[in-house]
Amino acid sequence: MYSYYHLLLFGLFILCIAISYKLDRILSQTPYGGILSFEFKYGVDQIRTTVNDWDMRVYKSSNLKEYARRVIYFDFIFILIYVTFLFSFNAVYSDRSNLAMIATYLALAAGALDTVENSCMLQHIDGKISIATIGMKLVSVYLKFVCFGISVWILVSNWMRFGIRFDFVN
Repeated sequence: MYSYYHLLLFGLFILCIAISYKLDRILSQTPYGGILSFEFKYGVDQIRTTVNDWDMRVYKSSNLKEYARRVIYFDFIFILIYVTFLFSFNAVYSDRSNLAMIATYLALAAGALDTVENSCMLQHIDGKISIATIGMKLVSVYLKFVCFGISVWILVSNWMRFGIRFDFVN
């Protein structure tokens, strides 16, 4: 059964999605795309071209390269929120469903992979681009989306199977 804590987490999760979308829209208007497309860049030249383009563009008295860095720093906060959200919501069903227990671990794995991915992107923004960091970033981003997607899928399937009940007495 869910409580006020879960309701607060759900609200924070939705708020972070909205803020992330808003922050990334500014970068997405450039020819080389925003953070989401930057996550999937796989060539040294592609990454360098994107970072150089961001470095030449100005938004609110700083260049877009610094803005992109701040967006990635915000993503670290988002990681904490979505991992806590998925972990705690799936943990409610862990006594009834083995898949829910697996989903809690997948949420933790997604957060760890997202942290590695963000660290690699920050290195790329700083000009430290290597085949190793590109490989780590790409493996992390693909595995992160798989872990996140499966964890969300299990959560939604448990909601459909067992229902959503809130207990606001506590």
